[in-house]
Amino acid sequence: MNYPDALYGFYMDFKKPTALITHFLAEYTSITNGSYNAKHPFSSNDDYFNNGIYQSGWTYFGNTIGSPYFTTKPIDENGITKGVIQGDNRFKAVNIGFKGNLNTWKYKSILSYITYVGWYDEEYNPKPTQFSGLFEVVVPKLSNFPFFITIGTAFDTGTYSPSKIGGFLKISKRGIF
Repeated sequence: MNYPDALYGFYMDFKKPTALITHFLAEYTSITNGSYNAKHPFSSNDDYFNNGIYQSGWTYFGNTIGSPYFTTKPIDENGITKGVIQGDNRFKAVNIGFKGNLNTWKYKSILSYITYVGWYDEEYNPKPTQFSGLFEVVVPKLSNFPFFITIGTAFDTGTYSPSKIGGFLKISKRGIF
């Protein structure tokens, strides 16, 4: 009953480890139908990621399980998230991702665009949108330095939540210390 709600994806590994683009990802998520059908007596308004028995729904320590696009309700005085904001339970999202090489630097880039629809009889007008991105590069390994260094930045902008930008430095080691 909830067709065409789904995550549709395409992933390609080009099997060329030194190419400009080594991997490609494209995803489209649509969860706006929710098995609602005015002509069908057994249809309902699916409330994805909220649950009548488990008060916190599909959340864990204030984060949703399964998709980063669901917005959790605030944490209560007992430290429990009471599920997902109902109007944000219906959205459409597009993700595009690349991995590859810029000379000796490995990189990864992900771009996402999401539109929140709102609840069935209370749709948002205008519908808020958000554009997010991440870009990271792995610094070429130094000959005697036993760690890998990754530098990255990420951003969010749009009408759904305030614009943000940030960066990170990751130091990692493979194998036995």
